Amino acid sequence: MDVKTRSNSFSHTQYPCNEHYFDTINSYNKAYLLGFICADGWTTERNEIGICVKKDDQDIITFFKKELESDKPVYYKNDGEAVEIRIQNQNLYNKLKEYSIIPNKSLCLNIEKVISLVNLDSKYLPAFLLGYFDGDGGIYEYAPPDKVP
Repeated sequence: MDVKTRSNSFSHTQYPCNEHYFDTINSYNKAYLLGFICADGWTTERNEIGICVKKDDQDIITFFKKELESDKPVYYKNDGEAVEIRIQNQNLYNKLKEYSIIPNKSLCLNIEKVISLVNLDSKYLPAFLLGYFDGDGGIYEYAPPDKVP
């Protein structure tokens, strides 16, 4: 008997999406989202891609869903203070993995390597860096200890 098994990713495709979205980073929106995921997103070995932001920043989740053509519902966490989306898709996961965006990437991700692996056109670099900055950036004024009032 010839029995074909479905992958975990395929069996969870209740909410389809554009699974080839990150195959080629050829737009400002794709570059921005890739940068954002590098900074503040995650992947899991269950072929998931996720983003969680505070409620005030939920527009990024809406943008992410629109770009990936997904109607996956969002989850509210911490008494509605945070908004999260997880999309489970093997193709998306594998493509991000090719770009070195792997589970537990926080301590080992090198964005210069990601930019190289993506073969990012220089015209999209500002969008990628803006996404990275929006995900994890901040500007602080630093005063050396001997200059603190």
